Amino acid sequence: MQNRPVSLIRLAGLPLSLTLLSILAGSVINRVMVVELGLPVILAGLFIAIPLLISPVRIWLGHLSDAYPLWGRRREPYLMLGALLSGFGVALSVALVVQTPPLASGATAWILLGLLLYGVGRNLTGNTFQALLTDRFAAGVARARAANLYEVIKLLTVLGTQMQDVLMEPYAGLVLGMDVAATTRLTMFWGLGALASILLSGLVLVRWLGLARLYRLGIGLLLPLFVLVVLAGVLQRPLLLQLSVLGLGLSSGLAAASLLAQAVEFTSARSAGLLLGVWGLGFQLGRALASVLGAGLVDLMNLMTDDAPLLAYGAGFAVEAALLMGALLAYGRLRLRAACALSGGGH
Repeated sequence: MQNRPVSLIRLAGLPLSLTLLSILAGSVINRVMVVELGLPVILAGLFIAIPLLISPVRIWLGHLSDAYPLWGRRREPYLMLGALLSGFGVALSVALVVQTPPLASGATAWILLGLLLYGVGRNLTGNTFQALLTDRFAAGVARARAANLYEVIKLLTVLGTQMQDVLMEPYAGLVLGMDVAATTRLTMFWGLGALASILLSGLVLVRWLGLARLYRLGIGLLLPLFVLVVLAGVLQRPLLLQLSVLGLGLSSGLAAASLLAQAVEFTSARSAGLLLGVWGLGFQLGRALASVLGAGLVDLMNLMTDDAPLLAYGAGFAVEAALLMGALLAYGRLRLRAACALSGGGH
């Protein structure tokens, strides 16, 4: 029953909705604040980081869905509540920010409230959904493949690539002169690449390559793509930037598929909400830190280079590539089999 096509499509609808909300909450707000309002990049980074900085609530929320069923169900009521909070929070914050209100105004406080509500709802929904996958699919390769398939539709991000959340759209607007619609489409290209690579990973690559090789392949492909992103700005070639972002989505999707599958493998059905909450906490805090650091670096470089956006954003992408190199080296030191054994192998 759990593998019927209708059931799979119904489950996939949730990541789709979360992705559409994240495009509004992240990409549009970031672009408007930096390009149209001319605010410092670090401020936009802090706004984007708000839903991520409250991610410690994931642990508590995960425990709630484990231990306190509602109306006889452990997961579904929490999914519905999280979706409602996310949608309302995004609608409130985006509707206000596109009016370009002054920074010191009551509207800013409402924008912050909307982002907080979105953050709570996103954490509740995402964490509970991952726990639901653990409930419905048996441990082992089947569960790992299922997790990847259901993450197919989910403004994918990987720990080593999160600076691009706060950098890419302002870079496209300031350096290449792309309008709001064109920069927002970059998110579409990223998502299409991630969709294709995670779907392929869930169907065949996890089985063919294994999780460790899949992760190394994804990170290895990411590194030269940042060179192409900077080259697109130097040559003023929006098409090259779009193709590069598509490649970034493809490559980061491979790494994301591996990381998520490994996280799911370490969980057990009895405490899936709590364990995946801890994993999600680390992931979300990493995203928040990357957004703030990336934005701060660009602002600093703008000051040092007399507001030369190509140099400033190029430096940000270079640091991002260096962090990926560090992640790849650190991953080589992990003893995955020993960790799986110590955790009980997810059983």
